[in-house]
Amino acid sequence: SRLFWSCSAGIPFAVIVLHVLPHTPTASTAVMHGVALFSWTVVCSWCGAINATIFSNIVPQELRSSIFAFDRALELGLSAFTPLLVGVLTESFGYDINNVDTGDGSSDSADTLAGNTSSLANAMLLVIVPTWSITALTFVFLLFKGYYVIDRDRVFVPSKGFNSAADGEGADGYLLDQMTATSTFVSGK
Repeated sequence: SRLFWSCSAGIPFAVIVLHVLPHTPTASTAVMHGVALFSWTVVCSWCGAINATIFSNIVPQELRSSIFAFDRALELGLSAFTPLLVGVLTESFGYDINNVDTGDGSSDSADTLAGNTSSLANAMLLVIVPTWSITALTFVFLLFKGYYVIDRDRVFVPSKGFNSAADGEGADGYLLDQMTATSTFVSGK
């Protein structure tokens, strides 16, 4: 459930940082953004640690490095397209790349900065909210429907009668039943 709350909390923090807090370049705004971003990081930092724990519980030990590498490649491979998607969406929201802020303080320059900031914030929010919502709902489905517990119990069966790792018992006290790891629920034998 911590993973669900960690993913779910990212959505309101994204809205707060990108739309609620002012985007004027002042010292007080910088402090507000710093506090919001720090809080966002603290709340959403559980995802990686919990994901690794889930992997270690449901993936057989001899497959962990391969499955973890596949997960990292898939996640990082898909996330590599995120800047491109945000850039395309930013331009569709009216980002004016030809009329950038010159820093001279003119009203045209300030209006362009506000418009470009709003376009970028809208594009980032349009990418963040659906992806984090899908992630949170996926974990709700998997965790609250009990699939995590079932998968964990399929992979690890409490060992009985084995006295050493050479007999098949792992260091964590569980016996990996490779024949039934991906099939039906296995009870301890």
